[in-house]
Amino acid sequence: MTKIIKIISLTVLSLLLAAELAAAGKFVPANPIMPIKSVKAGMTGYAKTVIKGTEISSFKVKILGVIPKKSKPNAFILIEVLDKKVRANGGIAAGMSGSPVYVDGKIIGAIGYGWGFADHNLGLVTPIEEMMKAADWKDEIPSFKIPKAVDKAEGAENKIVLSGDKAVSRDETVSCDAVASPDVAVSRSGDEIISVDGVISVDEFASRDRVVSCDAAISSDVAVSGDLSADNVEAICGRTEINFEDALESGVIIKKTMPLTVDGISDRYTKSIGADLGTDAVPLGAGGDFGGINLAWKPKPGAAMGAAIIWGDVMAGGIGTLTTVSKDGRFLAFAHPMFNKGAVSYALAEAKIFKIVPSMLNSFKLGTFGSIAGLVTQDRPEAISGYIGKIGAASSYTVKFHNMDNGERAVKRFQTVADPFIGTTVGADALLGVIDMLWAQKGAGTALVTYKVSGGNMNPAWQRKNIFFSSKDVVKSMQKEIKAEGKILAFNHFREISPYGVEVTVEMTKSPRLVYIEKIEIPDEKESYKPGDKLKVNVTFRPWRRRSVVKTFELAVPKDVIGYCEINARGGGIEEPDNEPLLTGIRAISSFKELIRELNAKETNNQIIVEIGGPEKDREKDKDSKDAEKSAMPDEMLEKRFASEIKEEMLENKEIVIADTNYFVEGLVRKFIKVDSGEKNDAIAAMLEAYLSNAAKNSKAGANDSDKENSGEKDDNDDDDDDDDNEDFVILREKRK
Repeated sequence: MTKIIKIISLTVLSLLLAAELAAAGKFVPANPIMPIKSVKAGMTGYAKTVIKGTEISSFKVKILGVIPKKSKPNAFILIEVLDKKVRANGGIAAGMSGSPVYVDGKIIGAIGYGWGFADHNLGLVTPIEEMMKAADWKDEIPSFKIPKAVDKAEGAENKIVLSGDKAVSRDETVSCDAVASPDVAVSRSGDEIISVDGVISVDEFASRDRVVSCDAAISSDVAVSGDLSADNVEAICGRTEINFEDALESGVIIKKTMPLTVDGISDRYTKSIGADLGTDAVPLGAGGDFGGINLAWKPKPGAAMGAAIIWGDVMAGGIGTLTTVSKDGRFLAFAHPMFNKGAVSYALAEAKIFKIVPSMLNSFKLGTFGSIAGLVTQDRPEAISGYIGKIGAASSYTVKFHNMDNGERAVKRFQTVADPFIGTTVGADALLGVIDMLWAQKGAGTALVTYKVSGGNMNPAWQRKNIFFSSKDVVKSMQKEIKAEGKILAFNHFREISPYGVEVTVEMTKSPRLVYIEKIEIPDEKESYKPGDKLKVNVTFRPWRRRSVVKTFELAVPKDVIGYCEINARGGGIEEPDNEPLLTGIRAISSFKELIRELNAKETNNQIIVEIGGPEKDREKDKDSKDAEKSAMPDEMLEKRFASEIKEEMLENKEIVIADTNYFVEGLVRKFIKVDSGEKNDAIAAMLEAYLSNAAKNSKAGANDSDKENSGEKDDNDDDDDDDDNEDFVILREKRK
């Protein structure tokens, strides 16, 4: 009789608590809950989880006590597994995180932690009341609507309205690809357009004619849901006073979820993703059963599920267990944080378990992701939470790969969380990992890479073409630039680019597509030149192990130069001048248009830069003493023009030639000419005389080399086969103002 009264009392208390939570708009589990104060040592109950496949199984547990804590979560419930079958298969396994535990039919919490190299039949349950706190935070679900672009503050000088503006490109590297108009948004696959505000519910999804595809084409590898590399793991005593934060950091207490499992990229970039997120990443497969989107999934407590930060042809995420759902479609899971990132937009996915693998360190579930079925919106110390049957906007990535040596081609597509910090960081690693996997080798090679960014507030799309070469690791040679390109645009402080899309086209070959700059010559060179004179410059190039080739460029002597000029020819990026105003702080980029212009002004490895310059005449000082004093200020002596503006001016004055080629351009050569400007400068004259004197000593040797070449003699570097000439080394275009 006493037992019946106690059960009735707990039921009434549970109903009253649920009613109070519902009235306050809090998360209310569909199942009745048992408050932590009602949980006592000696109680028996059961837990629910998936042992194999997708079928939910129950196993018996015993409550050993309640462990209070000062930090989040504020308590743990210590349990012991009584079920013989589960004990025989390794006890509480990684991947059981979130498995709900019930006493008298009421949920008390979910399995969250255990111990390594200890009794795996013991575990720590995060109380349901603590887990529910994860759903109290405000969600920040990425919208499919294109955000408003605001580049400058109200009342700012030279205010520019950039909404719909076309970014100015001196070197024409901005493509004319159009993106979605303000009333539409790019789908998750990046290939279709869907018009939608906010998130998509299952009902809206079902009523639409268009399918939101995640473009899955991944391997059948499987994911390991187990912590395989905990450091300094030790068993602990059964005391009830434990510093859980220190224990977690030292590896004593283990979260009963798997480490981040990654599929679809190379091993080394899997490790890079893990390092970026501060966790272990295991390249053991994750997406073998991935099947697009299924917003009609109706999971029950104890179902296997995954939380993914990358999905599609690349998968990265963790597999655990769903704890409970509410009547409004929200859920709780994991019973511990994934990365503890707060408000997030991870993808919720179905999952399938193959087997529980026993281990002395930490038994684990071997599983794989299924279809995307919802959205994880909170990643908190107590649990993860979100919505079943809803999705938010995501960032879309495409890799178009071509192996020029064997003709193989591949296209891979994937999505990441729409977060400018997490998403772009792991997205860049995934891009490189896909290229690395498809290249399938580590060593010398040449890569032609086109990196394009499109999306909301990026009309037109921005793109950059570059060529990379390395004698050791060609994929790594492009790593710095690909990572930087994503961050610069995604992190820009002028406008949000959303939805955000990246397309990388890569052509790779083991052949060194190199061209070396050998020398500069001026046909019919004069003893001296005057400011404004035009001259033709012959630059000799040597493609890798082929006959040299000469290209002619036209320059003009600067009008304000005095004494002499230096003419140099170099590969793009070699001794590239710094953007001085940014380094000195004399000026800052103040609009999105300026940002794009400076990005376009950055030189690329396939460019030939031929330029002329020299010491300039002193500025005439105003006779007015105030103006003279002003001109002597330090900031007046600093360069105020951005790199793009200097190059614009030099192009207009024909003081620089910027030419794109289809080769990686290496080398730098210089030549000096005397300029008669009508003014005498003894110091400059002395420097020039010294240079000319040294040049004269080498003139005879240079003449002999020239005679040998003109007489038809071939040196050791000349190719014997005239048919195999340099027809494939071409100047694609010269930049114009």
